[in-house]
Amino acid sequence: MFKPRDVTLYVPCYNAGGTITKLLQAVADQTVTPKEVVLIDDGSDPPLHLPGWRVVRHAANYGLAAARNTALSLCRTPLLAALDADVAPAPDWLEILLTALNRSGAAGVGGRLDEHFKVTLGDRWRIAHMTQHWGDRSLRNPRFLYGANTLLRAQVLRDAGGYDPALRTNNEDRVMSETLYAHGASLVYVPGARCRHLRRDDCRTILPGYWRWHYASGLQLGDFDRPAGMVGRISLVNFGISRYRAYLDRREQRPSLLGLDTALPWVFCAMDLWFYAQRHRVSLPDFPPAAAMRRLPGPVIRLLLALLEAVPDRPPAGPAPIWLEDYLVAFEECLERFNWWYECEQPLIWDDLAAELAGPVD
Repeated sequence: MFKPRDVTLYVPCYNAGGTITKLLQAVADQTVTPKEVVLIDDGSDPPLHLPGWRVVRHAANYGLAAARNTALSLCRTPLLAALDADVAPAPDWLEILLTALNRSGAAGVGGRLDEHFKVTLGDRWRIAHMTQHWGDRSLRNPRFLYGANTLLRAQVLRDAGGYDPALRTNNEDRVMSETLYAHGASLVYVPGARCRHLRRDDCRTILPGYWRWHYASGLQLGDFDRPAGMVGRISLVNFGISRYRAYLDRREQRPSLLGLDTALPWVFCAMDLWFYAQRHRVSLPDFPPAAAMRRLPGPVIRLLLALLEAVPDRPPAGPAPIWLEDYLVAFEECLERFNWWYECEQPLIWDDLAAELAGPVD
């Protein structure tokens, strides 16, 4: 039977000054105490400085998977617990996970993460479409364990080869779960081990954040290394996700979220192009295409441009790829094929988005 002294708890941190104090207070309030708590500062600017806590700093921002691998390399206990830097666990979180691991004999267990903030459109869209739990019932072998709060056997992680360092922001948890399953391991989801997610989003930040949930699959498939992959993502991923999210919001009567659903393929395509430019050090012209923008009403143009401001700047280096014209044509074809223009013109679809962009939300 594992005891609290068998647990090392770590927290990957990158510019997490807004939430780290609340997390550390929640860790200090746990009903059982891990043997060690380690904060992995993944190149924060300024560096993380927390007297009384062990901080291990990366020289640069290497990404979430690299931070998890650093924690694994430092672990000298049989069990490795993890909390994300914007998560506040309930006092009995670790105790419940430890009990569940002992009872189940699984390779790892994970708890439930509920959203704390519910005010802005970004917050509400995240609650609707970016949940990080599997509901109210315990599950053996869920699709994967969300990495924001877990307790795993350290040796099992080592035997699996650690986390894929190419997955810098998301999906390292899904890939690790799939790897563990392939090795014959079992995992358990425990909804009683509750945490609060302290992240805040607005309508500008939510879609780039959601893109980071999805780009890793394309990275693994090689989409960002070949023209056919880049062009294929427009229809299969970007418009596909948009249409499905809009379907859900209509079914669940969430009309205030439809503006973000409708804007999603524009933001996702812009993020795809940004990532490709970063990855291959090439220049890409501004997105979206001028021909599509000319067809939009002025207010919608302003809304889309405001959302696209959150897309990082692309590097001004190297020649533009020869397939770029095909990409822009494919995007405009998808606007027609998936009736995007019709959706765009539906009454009230942009109203809540326009209201939030017009001023701060209390």
